[in-house]
Amino acid sequence: MSDKKKGPQKDKKKKKIKELNYFKTMTAISEHGVSAANELKKLLGNLNDLPAKVDGVHAIESAADSIYHDIIAALNRAFVTPIEREDIKDLAHAVDDVVDAVEDVVLHFYMFNITTIRPEAIRFCDLICESCQTLYITMGEFENYKKSKKISELLVDLNRLEENGDILYREAIRHLFTENNVPRIEVLKWKEIFDMMEKCCDACERCADMIEGVILKNS
Repeated sequence: MSDKKKGPQKDKKKKKIKELNYFKTMTAISEHGVSAANELKKLLGNLNDLPAKVDGVHAIESAADSIYHDIIAALNRAFVTPIEREDIKDLAHAVDDVVDAVEDVVLHFYMFNITTIRPEAIRFCDLICESCQTLYITMGEFENYKKSKKISELLVDLNRLEENGDILYREAIRHLFTENNVPRIEVLKWKEIFDMMEKCCDACERCADMIEGVILKNS
């Protein structure tokens, strides 16, 4: 009799372990994007001790990767998912790419041994921080996308921020190549960094496009 009681309890516990809230978990990845962007902002404010700052952002990126792998592991075990498992996998990967993109910017500051900050970089960093924060809020709304009154506006905001990033990128590159007395090596360094910064905004917009696609598919 006691053995029969233990069996169902054990099965129930095992089932509980396998459950995962994919929406909240993807939101957790996007929160790491906010953290990485904030660290980038600190770096631009103070270029001292770059190796330690690189390590700090890498730790954030590794934590985001770990959450992504948790999602994949859960998908491999799941029989039923709230939206198509392929959409969960692709969106989780896209959100993780945002964190990767911010880390790439930080790595380039270190690899290129940047010692002075161009004003456009400050503006770009503010745009990246706003994009990551908006994505985080969007991911938090995504779980209730059928009832949310905010998510459509947030998706528009993410596209607007990406467009602002395109404009800023063009201005920054033009200024870089028309400004007098900028050493060629500095031009090459900053061209690459601005490329990386634009990719951060692009990565956030890509998530918005994917979320919009999932909502249309499930409406």
